Amino acid sequence: MSKPLQNCSPAERTVVALLAVHGEALGKTRILEYLRHMGVRDARGRGFTNVTLGETLGRLRELGLATAPEGSGFICAPHIAQQALREALDNGSFDALCMAIEEIDPARRTYGGHLYMRTYPQAVARLRMAMLRGLSPQELLPWLEACYQFEVSSESHPYADAIGRPFDASLFAHL
Repeated sequence: MSKPLQNCSPAERTVVALLAVHGEALGKTRILEYLRHMGVRDARGRGFTNVTLGETLGRLRELGLATAPEGSGFICAPHIAQQALREALDNGSFDALCMAIEEIDPARRTYGGHLYMRTYPQAVARLRMAMLRGLSPQELLPWLEACYQFEVSSESHPYADAIGRPFDASLFAHL
């Protein structure tokens, strides 16, 4: 485990894992919704507020574990994303993160019944969630099809984008 993630509180690790699982930039309000839904407490054992989440996100930025692209919210730093995913899988919090994302931001469907995703990263994140949860090929197919709605999917296979680069064999072992 790298030193920065090792020095984080359980709540900070949850925030980093949430950003890694979600895959797209998240604003503070949405992060608060997820944390409250999961019952995550701050370092003092209280529910997160806008202020305490701001402090936590500031610390994660100082540690280089989260970044804030201008005007986009917060994302997990790319160099730590795979480690955060592995840790969430290993400590059993991955399903809770996925369920929070699915319940707060449910997948939409077109009139034809196909999954509709706003962006390619959103589709890849949902495919990653399905793959790492061990869903069957039949259950993965709609998520893969959702990825193929976007032209960028022709540049590399969505499976490669879902697992990440550089290739991480220990993360791949969860499939």
